[in-house]
Amino acid sequence: MIEEIQPQIIVPGHGTVTSLAIAQAQTHDLLPELRAHMNEVVKDATAISAAVKTFNVRPFAHLKHTDVWIPRLAHTTYRAIERESGAAHCGNGLPITVGA
Repeated sequence: MIEEIQPQIIVPGHGTVTSLAIAQAQTHDLLPELRAHMNEVVKDATAISAAVKTFNVRPFAHLKHTDVWIPRLAHTTYRAIERESGAAHCGNGLPITVGA
């Protein structure tokens, strides 16, 4: 989507001001990989804490403050995929049931 507006510079929430080309080179695979991982763990009803911890952050370790923002992004992605798929789990991975 950002490619459509072709920004001259990007001011990320973490890191230094950069160009679109550099930002894409550094983070291009992050969201697809994160979504793929979270799709699998939501499908398997894995607890959100385990899902966040098992995402492989090593390919993105060169980015600043990944220990802070990748877990948050992973948590948000997990919840978004739950909503998209209609799945809802307690924090321990068990499905939420309504009624008896």
